[in-house]
Amino acid sequence: MDDQARRAEDVILEVRAWEICGTSRILVAERVRDKDGRRRMIWHVPAAQVRGFLWLEHLVEEDKPSPALGIE
Repeated sequence: MDDQARRAEDVILEVRAWEICGTSRILVAERVRDKDGRRRMIWHVPAAQVRGFLWLEHLVEEDKPSPALGIE
């Protein structure tokens, strides 16, 4: 697990979604995973209010699927 991942009460913070507004970034959502493997998004602003470009910050690297036909 990545050092940046945060654990609180068996919940792992996996992804943060940022809205890019000019030169600033606004945290709009975070994806967490509970101890049972269920994932959910926590929105900090109404999803319909998000405009423009999003930047996703992956805090936990997921297991990569095995390459098909030896292609990586």
